[in-house]
Amino acid sequence: MKSETSPFSFKSIIPIGDENKSISKTYSVWGTKWDVREVLVESNGRGGIGIAFETAYSPVPKVIEVLAKKFPQAKFSYEALVTSL
Repeated sequence: MKSETSPFSFKSIIPIGDENKSISKTYSVWGTKWDVREVLVESNGRGGIGIAFETAYSPVPKVIEVLAKKFPQAKFSYEALVTSL
């Protein structure tokens, strides 16, 4: 599923507005240059979900922290796979 049609996006978790959307702004707010790409949402079979997504170059702990604060009743775990070219 492409992020343009996904309900999961960094701008829905931490809005920054299109007028302020420079690379330095998105990096300081989200921790990465661009919004999420290639989102996969799956049920874990135990009443929860898993969300896998791609980002530009770096993990996004800031986004996950804000998401966890918005949903304090939910349990979050976060893993990042960082590769270099």
